[in-house]
Amino acid sequence: MLAVIVIMSITAKSNLVEDVGHLVTATKYHPVKNQCYGNPLITADGSKINLSELKSGKIRWIAVSRDLLNYYNYGDTVIVMTDNKKISGRWIIHDTMSSRYKKRIDFLLHPSHTHDIPRQVKIYPA
Repeated sequence: MLAVIVIMSITAKSNLVEDVGHLVTATKYHPVKNQCYGNPLITADGSKINLSELKSGKIRWIAVSRDLLNYYNYGDTVIVMTDNKKISGRWIIHDTMSSRYKKRIDFLLHPSHTHDIPRQVKIYPA
């Protein structure tokens, strides 16, 4: 399954689309103790995860590897484009992955959700 996270910027002078995305490995995680440090319902930026909103799909948050924080900030929105409609769309960065990971994103999913996640995706700022 191929997935693309598309973040595009329009240049002011020419209205050309500039590809500023990053090809990354995509995985998923659940807010449970064995997959998180400290309190699994608090993200790295201090946001509280509401499980009912996460289950309903109202919360669409990701964690990024620390190297990607050189390009993106907490609260930034990225766009994921994929043929998987449950994953495609806008996601907000609220969490950070372990320092051992590079060029990765982790989709925060409710423990009851078992969506297939494409292995490689491209991410872009919204």
